[in-house]
Amino acid sequence: MQESHNFKALLTEMEQYIEDYIIDRGLAYYEQGLVKDVQIKEPWVHATVPGNYGNYKVKIHLTDFSKSQCNCPYDDYYDDYCKHMAAVVYYAVRTCAGQPDDGELAGVSRTGAAHVVGADDTGTIIQQSNQQPEKILLKRLKNMENDDLLATITRLIEIKPDIQETLRLILNERERTADLHSDRVSRMELYSSLAYHQKRFPAVLKECEFLFTEIDPADEDNYRYRYRYNDYDDTTMWDFTEGLEILNRYGQELLQMVTAEHFISGTVGLLVTMRALAEWSVKYSEEYSDNELEESCLEFKSYLSEALGRVRNYQINDTVAQTFLLELIDWIILQCNTIDDLPAWTSILNYCIPELRYFQHLKEWITRLDKNFLRSTHLHDEWVRQALASWWVDLCLSFDQ
Repeated sequence: MQESHNFKALLTEMEQYIEDYIIDRGLAYYEQGLVKDVQIKEPWVHATVPGNYGNYKVKIHLTDFSKSQCNCPYDDYYDDYCKHMAAVVYYAVRTCAGQPDDGELAGVSRTGAAHVVGADDTGTIIQQSNQQPEKILLKRLKNMENDDLLATITRLIEIKPDIQETLRLILNERERTADLHSDRVSRMELYSSLAYHQKRFPAVLKECEFLFTEIDPADEDNYRYRYRYNDYDDTTMWDFTEGLEILNRYGQELLQMVTAEHFISGTVGLLVTMRALAEWSVKYSEEYSDNELEESCLEFKSYLSEALGRVRNYQINDTVAQTFLLELIDWIILQCNTIDDLPAWTSILNYCIPELRYFQHLKEWITRLDKNFLRSTHLHDEWVRQALASWWVDLCLSFDQ
C-alpha cells in the first residue's frame, strides 16, 4: 500500500462519524487480531471482521470515510457506522504506517505515542519516532526486585488511596483467570461446572457495575455521549466502557477453555453467563435508558455458539462430547417448568443437535414436558405457539422427520 495517504486525517474523520465508545471497541477488535482477509484496492480497504451473527464484510474508503460500508445489523438497523469499520481503520492506519502491531501511528494514536513533524514532497507523513513513556515505565518495573516493586506499589497507594479499589479489581481478575485455567476447573463435568460458574459469575457483574461511570452532561468533551441520549435534561448519562471490558475479557477466557481436551467447563461457563446476562442487561438497560449494555451482552451469544460449534465437531469421534451434548439437552429441558419456557432455549438447543439421535433424544424429553406440546392448553400466547411450531418444523425437516 502506498504511504501517501493522510492517516491522521483518516482517523480524525472517522471520529466525526463514530462515537468514542464504539471506536474503543473497534480498537479492541483490531488489537485482538479480528481483522481478516484484508485486500487493498485503492482507495478502498476490504476486510472481514467477525461479529455476533457471522463474518461481516467491511469497506473503508481511505480518503472519504463517509463512503465506508459494513453489512452488519448495527449498520443496517441504526443507519450508522460501527465498531467493525473502526477496527479496519486501525488496521489500515497502522499497516500503511508500517508500524508493528503494538505501535501507534504518529498523530493518530488514541494514547499519543509519537507526533507528526511534517510531510515530504510526495505528501508522505514524516514522523519523529519516540519510545512510548508507558513502555519505558514497564521496562523499569520489570527490572525491579520483588521487594522494591512492593515498596513502589505501597508508596503509590499512600499517594493515591483511591487506587486501592482498582488494584483490587486487577488482582481479582488475575486470580479468577488463573483459577479458570487450573486443572481443577478445566476438568469439571456438567453439574460441577454449573455449580462453580453460578456461584462465581455474580462477582464479575459486581466488578463491571463498579466501573460504570456517570458522565457530567455539562462537560463539553462528552458531546458524543449527549448525542446518544434523547432526553438531555432528565436522563443520567453513563459510560459503560471499562465495566464491559471486564465482561468481554471474561467471555474470551471462557472460550479459550473450550478445547478438544477439556471443553465442558468453558462451554457451561458461557451458558451460565449468557443466561445471567439476559436478565442483567434488561435491568440496566431500563435503568440507564441505553442499548449499549444489551448489545455488548449479545456478544456472549456468539461466544456460546462458537463453543458449542467446537463441541459438535468433537462429538464425531469423542464419546465424552457425545455424552455432554445429551446431558446438556436433559438439563435444558429440566429448566422448563412448562412448555412456555421452551422458546427461550430453542436457539441453544439447535447447537446441541448435530445428528438424528440427538433430535430423537430431545423429542423424548419434550414430550415428557408436554405430550402434545404444539397443541398444549398451557400455551396461552399464540405468538409463542407459532414460534415453537416454526422451530420444530424446521428441526424435523433438517432430519427428514
